[in-house]
Amino acid sequence: MTTYTDWRHIPTNEDMISYADYYKDTVSKINGKYFAELGIRDGVSTRIIMDALGDADYRLYLVDIDKRPLVEELLVDSRVEFFHGKAEDAITHFRNRSLSFLHIDLDPHSFDQTKVIFELYEPKIKKGGIVMFHDCTPQWGVFTFVNEILLKDRDWKVEFCSPGEIFPHTAPARATRLK
Repeated sequence: MTTYTDWRHIPTNEDMISYADYYKDTVSKINGKYFAELGIRDGVSTRIIMDALGDADYRLYLVDIDKRPLVEELLVDSRVEFFHGKAEDAITHFRNRSLSFLHIDLDPHSFDQTKVIFELYEPKIKKGGIVMFHDCTPQWGVFTFVNEILLKDRDWKVEFCSPGEIFPHTAPARATRLK
């Protein structure tokens, strides 16, 4: 089994330390093949996701405007593909109702940006699929979108992760598609 648990050595991992188990628990319970991550940076969350998936038969699509050297090492896995560009431009690569998991971690974490991206990708999420929103706490527009729009949508079940002691402002939330 390939393991990517060496993510802790990456300098930009601090905000993921408190939430790695939450991500792993979420991803390990997903029944599906197609996963996507919008906003990769150095691939810390990518490694956590890949670790949770283990040797499963999956496809993981990474989307970012910048391909950093630490992401390159993840691309040796034939199950991983990188799209260089904006999340909005990559949308055409995904079929409707095909994604089992979508991780959104895009700067600047604004309400408008989150709303636009979610509306673009919502048709791509299959029933039972999960959208994970990173940085979903009150100081970010991500939280405002999830709390004011998505939480009221009967097609989605939203769960907020308790903020960790380290970097409480980066706590994620997950939304599961019910219909």
